[in-house]
Parts: sequence; structure tokens; C-alpha cells
Amino acid sequence: MLPFLYQGYEEWWAQSQYSQRQYPPANPAVFMNSAVGFPSLLQDAQKIAGKVASSQVFSKNLMEAAQKNEKQKVISEINTIGLASLVDIAYTPDILTIRLLEKDGCCQLNLQLRWR
Repeated sequence: MLPFLYQGYEEWWAQSQYSQRQYPPANPAVFMNSAVGFPSLLQDAQKIAGKVASSQVFSKNLMEAAQKNEKQKVISEINTIGLASLVDIAYTPDILTIRLLEKDGCCQLNLQLRWR
């Protein structure tokens, strides 16, 4: 435990650093545009989750391709669902991470599905 003199120092330091910064005026246009593009990512996420949940063959193909480190095959398999967004993936022995990107670059959505 820190001596009494130092208690609260970190909080004071953080507050003093942030209170001295100058920020530009908030312009929510880009932020709002990201929100407009986001529903299509959610729809694609629902398609992926639905396909994985309903098709043992599809799920097994994804897992086997990932285990063999065949990233393009995994992406191709996911794209057979008919998605509007761009897809990138990463995987570990436990989790498949699917990154959905809006084509205009406004936003992205990451899904992590556990398989082990």
C-alpha cells in the first residue's frame, strides 16, 4: 500500500492530463454514418450464426479447413452464405473470429464463435 501522501495521486494525474487537452468541436457526421451502415453487418452476422447453428456439414467444413490452416477456404465457405459485407477471419484452437466489414469502410463487426 502506498503511503498516505500518494493515495489518489494516479487519479489526480489522470484528471490533470485530460483537463488540459484541447479538443476540436464534436462533429457526429462520420459517427452517424457508421451507425447507418451497421444494420447490414448485423444481418450478415445473423446469417452466419443461423447457418452454423443449423448445418452440421457447414460447421464441420469450417472447422476442418481452419484446423488445416486453409484461411481462404474458410472465407470462401462463409461467403457461400451470400453476405453483403467483406469477410476476414482469424482462428485459434478454441475460437473462430469472423470480422465483417462494411464495403465503404464505415464500420466493422467481430463475431467470436467458440468451437472447443
